[in-house]
Amino acid sequence: MVWKLTKRSKTRTVLAFLFLVLLALILVWSFRQDFESKDFERLLGTPLKGPYCNYTLDLNSLDIDTQEVRGVLRFEGGLPIWDDQEQTIFFGPLSYSDLTFLYAYTSISNVNLNIRVLREIFLPAEKFTKSFPLPINFSFKALGNSEIYPFDRYFIMGAVACQAYVKKGKRKEYVHTKKDAEFLSIKNNAKGLFIRHPTDVELDQIKRVSIISKEPPTVNKEANNRENRFALIMERPYYLKIMTAVLGVIALLSAFYIGFKTPFKDVPIQVIGYVIGVWGIRSILMGDLKIFPSYFDYALLWMYVLLFAGIVFRKIKGVASGKEGDSSNTSTLSAD
Repeated sequence: MVWKLTKRSKTRTVLAFLFLVLLALILVWSFRQDFESKDFERLLGTPLKGPYCNYTLDLNSLDIDTQEVRGVLRFEGGLPIWDDQEQTIFFGPLSYSDLTFLYAYTSISNVNLNIRVLREIFLPAEKFTKSFPLPINFSFKALGNSEIYPFDRYFIMGAVACQAYVKKGKRKEYVHTKKDAEFLSIKNNAKGLFIRHPTDVELDQIKRVSIISKEPPTVNKEANNRENRFALIMERPYYLKIMTAVLGVIALLSAFYIGFKTPFKDVPIQVIGYVIGVWGIRSILMGDLKIFPSYFDYALLWMYVLLFAGIVFRKIKGVASGKEGDSSNTSTLSAD
């Protein structure tokens, strides 16, 4: 018997060790993902050098209620070098186009992001001036589900434009006629969110859940930071996701232990502490986000149900056992 207990103890020790190793690997992986996201954002927001027309897109916030990404679009200057550099340059106003829903809810598999077409639609010629265009506020509609926080992701797609030309006699030579004339840098200032390229699988999912299309969706995700169009995924840090999962498992096991194992005399204090503690964790993880009820809240509700179900079950079982004991004692006395 001693040998069996020792063997069982060794097995538990090995399993516990493997679990800790697995948890450590998951944490290392999550930290690495977050660091890679930070590096990507740093490179994506790096100002580009050279004689090019550069735009800076500042992503400042994501409104959970309206699911809109808001920010500021700026023109940073720099133009392709013409043969005659002394000619006056005329600038049109900054403009942008929200292509998120155009991509998701149309039957075409590849959104036409041709900047010349975009300019002809959005920029009247009479608005050209010799001064740099002023920054403008923008709002892109995001596709995502905030109720699954912190595992929510948001998809945005758009394009920016600023038409500019020089006069050569009566002829106008436009910037967009130059190859590789325009570039876009993106800075993410949205609190609690990272940005990255969408994968081909994600693009396919966005297309599939929105409209039935036989054509596979294609978009040049490598165009980010090298063109005046972009497609991005905004998501929470992996640290937050892993922390939520770990605390969720701890809260679940605690609910089971308090409900089914804690002595009845200690139950009131344990229950009060558990309810306050779990709700405090919820407040820390959610921050100032106004998402209620979310799937996170439904998970907490089920933990509370498990907790009280264990208490009620033990109470009913204890009462039933007491009745059986009284009846057996009564039968014994009658027999005597």
